[in-house]
Amino acid sequence: MTANPFTFVPPRIRVLQIESVDLSPIEVSESNVYERVRAVRQELANESQNSIMTLRMILQGSLMLPPDVGHYAIMRTFFATESDEGSYPRHLVQRLVETMMQFEIWNKIALDKAEAFAVQHSPQTLPLIEELKKSYGQFKNTLNSYPVVKTLTKKT
Repeated sequence: MTANPFTFVPPRIRVLQIESVDLSPIEVSESNVYERVRAVRQELANESQNSIMTLRMILQGSLMLPPDVGHYAIMRTFFATESDEGSYPRHLVQRLVETMMQFEIWNKIALDKAEAFAVQHSPQTLPLIEELKKSYGQFKNTLNSYPVVKTLTKKT
């Protein structure tokens, strides 16, 4: 927090308070996934044609990943199997599962919107949409394959 708001950077500005927050690796991962969810939601709210192109880029970056990086690595690291149950605090795992479920839902909504747009306005992008749909299916299957996800989704 600063003493005064600033629209330019003066040579010296008085700092009133410094705050730092230490996050655990699982909290950082949850934050990263949530940022993707937020980006998708923001582009879905934008009704311009450029937002569809941005939405497709976000979907590519979210879904078309090798199975050993990104969200796949997060799931493999933090979603305990029955053999190592309890490796991470249950409430943090549950928050990450809920965020991953939101990620899956919002990506499906975005994919449907991108496909509808492609069918009507840009059929040349349909092969990309088909690849995105395959990648989405892989992501969803991987997510649902973890016992912790199955357990937590049955309760809701």
